[in-house]
Amino acid sequence: MRKAQSIAARKEQHWAWLMVAPTIIGLLVLNYYPLIETFILSFSKTKTFGASTFNGIDNYIQMFQSPSSGKLPGTPSSSVSSPCLWASSWPCWWLCCSMPR
Repeated sequence: MRKAQSIAARKEQHWAWLMVAPTIIGLLVLNYYPLIETFILSFSKTKTFGASTFNGIDNYIQMFQSPSSGKLPGTPSSSVSSPCLWASSWPCWWLCCSMPR
């Protein structure tokens, strides 16, 4: 059962949330806005100076069909199963999979 709180305790709790709210809002905006913006831009073809046009999943198709996908300069591997591709993208996958549902 929930214990009844006094009026003073409730006021103190409200002030605590009021003091913490700017930090929480700032962290959410600074962390999730770039993630969402990057996801949206991944479906666009970007031109010079930020002009972009929507092209659907063509960027992903091109990335996985490209012979140089995941290839570092000077390395002979050129397949999508290249460890370079997955090693460089694991932070993105980890972030996407660890987001609260």
